[in-house]
Amino acid sequence: MQRAYVYVRYSSDNQRVESIDAQLRAIKEFCRKNNIEIVIVFADEALSAKTDDREQFLEMFSVIKKNPVDLLIVHKVDRFARNRTDAAIYKKILKDKGMRLVYVEQNLDDSPESVILESVLEGMAEYYSLNLAREVMKGMKETAYQAKHCGGIPPLGFDVKDRMYILNPTEAATVVRIFELYSNGYGYKKIARELNEEGRRTKKGLPFGINSIREILMNEKYTGTFVFNKQAPGRKGPHSLKESDKIIKIENALPEIVDRATFNKVQTKLTEQKFGPRIVENRYYLLTGLLRCGECGSNYVGNGYYTNKIGVKYPTYRCTNRNARQGCTNSAVTQKTIEAFLLKQMRVEIFTDAKIDKIAKKLIKQLAKTESSNSEGLKNLKEQLSTAQGRLNRLVDLYLDGTMDKTSLQGKTEALQGEVNRLRTSILQIEQRNYSWINEGEIKKFLTSSRDRLESKDKFVQRKVIETYVNELVIYKDKFEVDYLIRIDKTDNCDTTGSGGACLTLSQTVKRK
Repeated sequence: MQRAYVYVRYSSDNQRVESIDAQLRAIKEFCRKNNIEIVIVFADEALSAKTDDREQFLEMFSVIKKNPVDLLIVHKVDRFARNRTDAAIYKKILKDKGMRLVYVEQNLDDSPESVILESVLEGMAEYYSLNLAREVMKGMKETAYQAKHCGGIPPLGFDVKDRMYILNPTEAATVVRIFELYSNGYGYKKIARELNEEGRRTKKGLPFGINSIREILMNEKYTGTFVFNKQAPGRKGPHSLKESDKIIKIENALPEIVDRATFNKVQTKLTEQKFGPRIVENRYYLLTGLLRCGECGSNYVGNGYYTNKIGVKYPTYRCTNRNARQGCTNSAVTQKTIEAFLLKQMRVEIFTDAKIDKIAKKLIKQLAKTESSNSEGLKNLKEQLSTAQGRLNRLVDLYLDGTMDKTSLQGKTEALQGEVNRLRTSILQIEQRNYSWINEGEIKKFLTSSRDRLESKDKFVQRKVIETYVNELVIYKDKFEVDYLIRIDKTDNCDTTGSGGACLTLSQTVKRK
């Protein structure tokens, strides 16, 4: 079993004490899963990591120098240090003591990808706290686990005292009245009018409106159940709620205002109304952002309906300049026509078995050329990186030996660290372009998977496939022109060796009917 020291910290920049509890919760779970023994937990409160002037942090390294263990575990990079010089110093001490630094929230190992990622994260952490919103959310979740108020205005019917929900009897009576009226067949407008005539008011002291009525009817807190993190930020409609495993619910944590049976009855009625025939389904335009007018260069966007001679309406895409009455005379195209056209062309131009086979062969040939040109440059960059890293390590050793002060160290390492990061980035970019592991079978498997997903009934899945293979579709008065990112065609004007007389092409023009 490996042994570890743990370091947790929260700063005063709008974070809360619960953040330390959240960090410890995650770290302990990580240690449990990985069979790691926690020896000592060091915790700094209400301090910044912009410098290393942290009492528990410095105490921890005093202990490490005398009694090293296997690991030092922190929550993530910005809990360790926000300054690259300090990070280099303390990581060098850990390395000399045979200890490994582990970030629970960031899976960083010794791979080139992790090395460059860690460097980037350290650079960002010099200026601001990484993922501050997530840190704040962790603190709020710790509050929520205790069924405490997490901020904002409490719902009608409740007040907050010492961060705990207490009953407001006058407001609670209004909540009961709302559920009673709705259960008896009153609509939102009629309920609002009734409440306002009775002199009742919202939490803000304003007259009731339709939206406030609906929100109250859907609020599960009135059953005594504390609910937190239910709504996805920035979303509305049927996809507005988060996954159930991310929602915190605590039964019997609040004063009950509405009994569960009444609440469930109301929710059933709300659901029936929500999906009833009066609700017009939101239309998803599959090609938004991919259509361009060939006459004036503006975008074609989903806009309104075309009505034929017998009164049937069809949703359309239309040139924005025509919409804005700026003179473009290019006509609209029905949504069904243009979307069906592109899907059909992709099936024929990319996704037949023969085309998939030819594309795979052509790509393998191109990738082989790319791979052969990378090896020499990669070797040279790695030699440069080794030299620069050695110089950087020697500067850190000079500081640890007392030969150089921290100010001088920081000045000398700044440019050198930049060079090290540049070389690491260049190496990673070349290694990511090393396609030796890809074979023809893998390419064909990917293309076939794309073909299957193109037939999905989920428009979002179809959209992802289209974005992978199509750059844009240009609409002229007399033709459609598809600009592909990849497609195969027969031609006598390219090198067709080994590809059966086919080469990669990018565009296709089809007469507009």
